[in-house]
Amino acid sequence: MLSSAEGSAFHATLPPYQQLGNVEEQVFDELVLLAARLCKVPIAFISLLEDETVWFKHTTGWSGAERLPHNFTLCSVAVAQQTATIFPDLRQEPCLRINTQKIDALGLRFYAGMPLRSAQDQAVGVLAVLDQQPRQLLTTDQTLLEQFARLVESLLDLYRATAQQKCNAPAEDAQVYSTIVESIQWMQALAKRTTIGAEDGAPGLDNKPAIGQEAHELTHLIRHHLNRPQYFA
Repeated sequence: MLSSAEGSAFHATLPPYQQLGNVEEQVFDELVLLAARLCKVPIAFISLLEDETVWFKHTTGWSGAERLPHNFTLCSVAVAQQTATIFPDLRQEPCLRINTQKIDALGLRFYAGMPLRSAQDQAVGVLAVLDQQPRQLLTTDQTLLEQFARLVESLLDLYRATAQQKCNAPAEDAQVYSTIVESIQWMQALAKRTTIGAEDGAPGLDNKPAIGQEAHELTHLIRHHLNRPQYFA
């Protein structure tokens, strides 16, 4: 966990993820919605790091600007870490490394962000969940966020490689994309069963480990697909 007094100077150049070819990006929106639902928070997003700004590319419940300067967002702190950056209550323990004006204006109290890095170990962005109420992130939720972050990293690398590859293998690519869609749909079904009853105070089914395992296996599949020679031609 990063304390308010910790952090490091941020400097990174966003790899060419802005142009992902013609591949559908809806999968990122669905992962963001899943993260918010499973962590029971109203706000979640995938941010991408640019030279001067943080780009909130895929969001749910986010009412802030589409882009913010680095020194106005916690993502510029989180992306420099190796593990989760967690602030249980930003009002009681604000981050001293950034200008908190935008955070205060949005009434944000809770922030948990997992850094995203490319296969070349470049800083890419952050997968984050937020709330306007203070809270503690459960161990199961943190584990799930880590698994989702690894999946997001793999998807970003896959989509970039697909857009840049010199040798196409449409049949194989189509099969992988079909598997991705099916896996996301399966995770959504498990998530629905996990949260049934929980909103009324009753315990929901604990399907988070199964969802995390599905995300892990999908990540492994994508990484295996990326190791094909065509992506290194």
